[in-house]
Amino acid sequence: MRGMQRQELVRLDGAPYAAASRLATEGAAVSGTLRRGAFALRHAGWVPAWLRLVAELPVQDLPLSGSAGGRAIRSALGTGGWRARSASHAVLELPASVEEYLRGSKRQAVRTNVRRASAAGYEVARRCGTPGHQGLWEVRRAGGVVATATAVLDREVVLLQTLLKDGQAAIPSEVRYLLHTEVVSDLIADGVRFVVVEAVLGMPPGLKYFGARLGYEARRVRLVALPELAPVQRPAVVDLRQFPVPRLPQVLGGPAGQVLRSGSARR
Repeated sequence: MRGMQRQELVRLDGAPYAAASRLATEGAAVSGTLRRGAFALRHAGWVPAWLRLVAELPVQDLPLSGSAGGRAIRSALGTGGWRARSASHAVLELPASVEEYLRGSKRQAVRTNVRRASAAGYEVARRCGTPGHQGLWEVRRAGGVVATATAVLDREVVLLQTLLKDGQAAIPSEVRYLLHTEVVSDLIADGVRFVVVEAVLGMPPGLKYFGARLGYEARRVRLVALPELAPVQRPAVVDLRQFPVPRLPQVLGGPAGQVLRSGSARR
Protein backbone atom coordinates (compact mmCIF):
# COMPACT_ATOMS: atom_id res chain seq x y z
CA MET A 1 0.00 0.00 0.00
CA ARG A 2 3.00 2.31 0.16
CA GLY A 3 2.68 5.16 -2.31
CA MET A 4 -0.96 4.29 -2.88
CA GLN A 5 -3.13 7.09 -4.17
CA ARG A 6 -5.18 8.78 -1.47
CA GLN A 7 -8.53 8.23 -3.22
CA GLU A 8 -7.97 4.48 -3.24
CA LEU A 9 -6.81 4.30 0.35
CA VAL A 10 -9.73 6.19 1.92
CA ARG A 11 -12.51 4.25 0.16
CA LEU A 12 -14.46 2.28 2.72
CA ASP A 13 -15.52 -0.21 0.05
CA GLY A 14 -12.11 -0.48 -1.64
CA ALA A 15 -9.93 -3.59 -1.77
CA PRO A 16 -7.02 -2.06 0.24
CA TYR A 17 -9.33 -1.10 3.09
CA ALA A 18 -10.96 -4.52 3.02
CA ALA A 19 -7.56 -6.21 3.29
CA ALA A 20 -6.49 -3.94 6.13
CA SER A 21 -9.75 -4.40 8.02
CA ARG A 22 -9.72 -8.19 7.96
CA LEU A 23 -7.90 -8.38 11.27
CA ALA A 24 -10.48 -6.12 12.89
CA THR A 25 -13.50 -7.68 11.21
CA GLU A 26 -12.62 -11.29 12.02
CA GLY A 27 -11.47 -10.42 15.53
CA ALA A 28 -14.31 -8.07 16.46
CA ALA A 29 -15.57 -10.39 19.20
CA VAL A 30 -12.13 -10.98 20.75
CA SER A 31 -11.69 -9.22 24.10
CA GLY A 32 -8.80 -8.95 26.51
CA THR A 33 -5.17 -8.08 25.81
CA LEU A 34 -3.85 -11.65 25.91
CA ARG A 35 -6.61 -13.03 23.71
CA ARG A 36 -6.12 -10.21 21.21
CA GLY A 37 -2.40 -10.88 21.09
CA ALA A 38 -2.97 -14.59 20.56
CA PHE A 39 -5.48 -13.86 17.79
CA ALA A 40 -3.02 -11.56 16.02
CA LEU A 41 -0.28 -14.21 16.25
CA ARG A 42 -2.57 -16.84 14.77
CA HIS A 43 -3.34 -14.48 11.88
CA ALA A 44 0.05 -12.82 11.50
CA GLY A 45 -0.44 -12.51 7.75
CA TRP A 46 -3.19 -9.94 8.29
CA VAL A 47 -1.13 -7.66 10.52
CA PRO A 48 1.10 -5.90 7.90
CA ALA A 49 -1.88 -4.56 5.93
CA TRP A 50 -3.40 -3.21 9.14
CA LEU A 51 -0.14 -1.54 10.16
CA ARG A 52 0.27 0.08 6.75
CA LEU A 53 -3.27 1.42 6.93
CA VAL A 54 -2.61 2.97 10.32
CA ALA A 55 0.61 4.54 9.02
CA GLU A 56 -0.69 5.92 5.71
CA LEU A 57 -4.33 6.82 6.30
CA PRO A 58 -4.92 10.62 6.18
CA VAL A 59 -5.43 12.38 9.49
CA GLN A 60 -8.48 14.59 10.00
CA ASP A 61 -8.50 17.25 12.72
CA LEU A 62 -11.80 17.26 14.62
CA PRO A 63 -12.45 20.47 16.60
CA LEU A 64 -14.31 19.69 19.83
CA SER A 65 -15.67 22.08 22.42
CA GLY A 66 -15.86 21.58 26.16
CA SER A 67 -19.60 20.91 26.06
CA ALA A 68 -21.19 17.68 27.22
CA GLY A 69 -21.41 16.56 23.60
CA GLY A 70 -17.80 17.44 22.92
CA ARG A 71 -16.65 15.51 25.97
CA ALA A 72 -18.73 12.49 24.97
CA ILE A 73 -17.29 12.49 21.45
CA ARG A 74 -13.77 12.84 22.82
CA SER A 75 -14.35 9.87 25.11
CA ALA A 76 -15.69 7.72 22.27
CA LEU A 77 -12.98 8.56 19.75
CA GLY A 78 -10.05 8.90 22.11
CA THR A 79 -9.77 5.26 23.10
CA GLY A 80 -7.27 3.10 21.28
CA GLY A 81 -6.92 -0.60 20.69
CA TRP A 82 -5.40 -3.19 18.40
CA ARG A 83 -8.57 -3.11 16.27
CA ALA A 84 -7.74 0.51 15.36
CA ARG A 85 -10.66 1.95 17.30
CA SER A 86 -9.00 5.36 17.18
CA ALA A 87 -6.92 4.68 14.07
CA SER A 88 -9.72 4.38 11.52
CA HIS A 89 -13.10 6.06 11.56
CA ALA A 90 -15.56 7.03 8.84
CA VAL A 91 -15.67 10.81 8.37
CA LEU A 92 -18.09 12.83 6.25
CA GLU A 93 -17.02 16.43 5.63
CA LEU A 94 -20.15 18.51 5.14
CA PRO A 95 -20.40 21.11 2.36
CA ALA A 96 -22.15 24.47 2.60
CA SER A 97 -25.58 23.18 1.52
CA VAL A 98 -27.52 19.94 1.15
CA GLU A 99 -27.86 20.72 -2.56
CA GLU A 100 -24.08 20.60 -2.85
CA TYR A 101 -23.99 17.36 -0.87
CA LEU A 102 -26.43 15.71 -3.30
CA ARG A 103 -24.75 17.02 -6.44
CA GLY A 104 -22.76 14.84 -8.86
CA SER A 105 -22.60 11.25 -10.05
CA LYS A 106 -21.24 9.99 -6.71
CA ARG A 107 -24.58 10.82 -5.06
CA GLN A 108 -26.79 9.32 -7.75
CA ALA A 109 -27.70 6.38 -5.52
CA VAL A 110 -28.58 8.75 -2.69
CA ARG A 111 -30.83 10.92 -4.86
CA THR A 112 -32.59 7.90 -6.37
CA ASN A 113 -33.30 6.27 -3.02
CA VAL A 114 -34.44 9.53 -1.41
CA ARG A 115 -37.00 10.00 -4.19
CA ARG A 116 -38.24 6.43 -3.79
CA ALA A 117 -38.66 6.74 -0.04
CA SER A 118 -40.45 10.08 -0.34
CA ALA A 119 -42.77 8.71 -3.03
CA ALA A 120 -43.61 5.77 -0.74
CA GLY A 121 -44.87 8.16 1.94
CA TYR A 122 -41.92 8.21 4.35
CA GLU A 123 -41.18 11.48 6.14
CA VAL A 124 -38.43 12.51 8.57
CA ALA A 125 -38.83 14.83 11.56
CA ARG A 126 -36.23 16.07 14.03
CA ARG A 127 -37.41 15.66 17.60
CA CYS A 128 -34.62 17.20 19.64
CA GLY A 129 -31.04 18.28 19.46
CA THR A 130 -28.94 21.22 20.56
CA PRO A 131 -25.12 21.41 20.74
CA GLY A 132 -23.94 19.32 23.68
CA HIS A 133 -26.96 17.04 23.67
CA GLN A 134 -28.20 14.00 21.83
CA GLY A 135 -30.03 14.49 18.55
CA LEU A 136 -33.00 12.34 17.56
CA TRP A 137 -34.62 11.98 14.15
CA GLU A 138 -37.73 9.90 13.42
CA VAL A 139 -38.98 8.39 10.18
CA ARG A 140 -42.76 8.31 10.03
CA ARG A 141 -45.26 6.71 7.71
CA ALA A 142 -49.04 6.76 8.07
CA GLY A 143 -48.65 8.47 11.44
CA GLY A 144 -46.35 5.89 13.02
CA VAL A 145 -42.62 5.91 13.78
CA VAL A 146 -40.85 3.25 11.72
CA ALA A 147 -37.18 4.19 12.17
CA THR A 148 -34.89 6.51 14.13
CA ALA A 149 -31.42 8.00 14.05
CA THR A 150 -29.45 9.26 17.05
CA ALA A 151 -26.29 11.32 17.29
CA VAL A 152 -24.12 13.15 19.82
CA LEU A 153 -23.94 16.82 18.89
CA ASP A 154 -21.14 19.33 19.33
CA ARG A 155 -20.60 22.70 17.68
CA GLU A 156 -18.67 21.47 14.62
CA VAL A 157 -18.54 17.69 15.00
CA VAL A 158 -21.34 15.14 15.29
CA LEU A 159 -20.93 11.48 16.23
CA LEU A 160 -23.59 9.43 14.44
CA GLN A 161 -24.60 6.65 16.82
CA THR A 162 -27.46 4.82 15.12
CA LEU A 163 -29.14 4.91 11.73
CA LEU A 164 -32.02 2.45 12.16
CA LYS A 165 -31.97 0.80 15.57
CA ASP A 166 -32.21 -2.91 16.31
CA GLY A 167 -35.54 -4.30 15.18
CA GLN A 168 -35.81 -1.86 12.27
CA ALA A 169 -33.83 -3.97 9.80
CA ALA A 170 -36.99 -4.82 7.85
CA ILE A 171 -37.34 -1.19 6.73
CA PRO A 172 -36.69 -0.76 2.97
CA SER A 173 -33.11 0.25 2.23
CA GLU A 174 -34.15 3.54 0.61
CA VAL A 175 -35.44 4.72 3.99
CA ARG A 176 -31.88 4.75 5.32
CA TYR A 177 -30.85 7.09 2.50
CA LEU A 178 -33.77 9.43 3.21
CA LEU A 179 -33.08 9.43 6.95
CA HIS A 180 -29.38 10.13 6.55
CA THR A 181 -29.99 12.90 4.01
CA GLU A 182 -32.42 14.67 6.34
CA VAL A 183 -29.92 14.37 9.19
CA VAL A 184 -27.22 15.87 6.95
CA SER A 185 -29.55 18.70 5.91
CA ASP A 186 -30.26 19.64 9.54
CA LEU A 187 -26.61 19.44 10.56
CA ILE A 188 -25.51 21.67 7.68
CA ALA A 189 -28.09 24.22 8.81
CA ASP A 190 -26.61 24.00 12.33
CA GLY A 191 -23.12 24.81 11.03
CA VAL A 192 -21.69 21.32 11.64
CA ARG A 193 -18.56 20.52 9.62
CA PHE A 194 -17.93 16.81 10.24
CA VAL A 195 -20.04 13.71 10.84
CA VAL A 196 -18.15 10.73 12.28
CA VAL A 197 -18.96 7.04 12.59
CA GLU A 198 -16.55 5.45 15.03
CA ALA A 199 -14.56 2.23 14.71
CA VAL A 200 -15.70 1.52 11.16
CA LEU A 201 -12.74 -0.79 10.50
CA GLY A 202 -14.45 -3.77 12.13
CA MET A 203 -17.90 -3.22 10.62
CA PRO A 204 -19.43 -5.68 8.12
CA PRO A 205 -18.66 -5.05 4.42
CA GLY A 206 -22.29 -4.12 3.72
CA LEU A 207 -22.18 -1.18 6.13
CA LYS A 208 -18.88 0.00 4.68
CA TYR A 209 -20.40 -0.08 1.20
CA PHE A 210 -23.40 1.94 2.42
CA GLY A 211 -21.13 4.47 4.12
CA ALA A 212 -19.12 4.90 0.94
CA ARG A 213 -22.31 5.64 -1.03
CA LEU A 214 -23.17 8.35 1.51
CA GLY A 215 -19.77 10.01 1.09
CA TYR A 216 -17.90 8.81 4.18
CA GLU A 217 -14.17 8.19 3.88
CA ALA A 218 -11.69 6.37 6.08
CA ARG A 219 -9.64 8.63 8.35
CA ARG A 220 -7.48 8.62 11.37
CA VAL A 221 -8.58 11.46 13.61
CA ARG A 222 -6.81 14.02 15.75
CA LEU A 223 -8.94 15.69 18.41
CA VAL A 224 -8.28 19.41 18.83
CA ALA A 225 -9.85 21.82 21.30
CA LEU A 226 -12.10 24.61 20.10
CA PRO A 227 -11.65 27.96 21.83
CA GLU A 228 -14.41 28.43 24.31
CA LEU A 229 -17.11 30.91 23.40
CA ALA A 230 -16.86 34.21 25.26
CA PRO A 231 -19.59 34.61 27.89
CA VAL A 232 -22.48 36.83 26.91
CA GLN A 233 -21.88 40.35 28.20
CA ARG A 234 -24.98 41.64 29.91
CA PRO A 235 -25.64 45.38 29.61
CA ALA A 236 -24.60 47.38 32.63
CA VAL A 237 -27.37 48.61 34.90
CA VAL A 238 -27.43 52.41 34.84
CA ASP A 239 -28.73 54.38 37.81
CA LEU A 240 -30.78 57.11 36.16
CA ARG A 241 -30.88 59.07 39.39
CA GLN A 242 -27.37 60.31 38.72
CA PHE A 243 -28.60 62.30 35.70
CA PRO A 244 -30.68 65.50 36.18
CA VAL A 245 -34.11 65.30 34.55
CA PRO A 246 -34.69 68.41 32.37
CA ARG A 247 -37.95 70.32 32.66
CA LEU A 248 -40.28 70.14 29.65
CA PRO A 249 -39.65 73.69 28.36
CA GLN A 250 -35.91 73.03 28.44
CA VAL A 251 -36.39 69.97 26.25
CA LEU A 252 -38.38 72.03 23.75
CA GLY A 253 -35.76 74.77 23.74
CA GLY A 254 -37.62 77.69 25.36
CA PRO A 255 -37.32 79.50 28.70
CA ALA A 256 -39.28 78.33 31.68
CA GLY A 257 -42.99 79.19 31.45
CA GLN A 258 -42.95 80.09 27.71
CA VAL A 259 -44.93 77.04 26.57
CA LEU A 260 -47.68 77.61 29.13
CA ARG A 261 -48.05 81.29 28.25
CA SER A 262 -48.23 80.53 24.56
CA GLY A 263 -50.95 77.96 25.17
CA SER A 264 -52.90 80.48 27.32
CA ALA A 265 -52.68 83.17 24.64
CA ARG A 266 -54.17 80.84 21.97
CA ARG A 267 -57.11 80.09 24.19
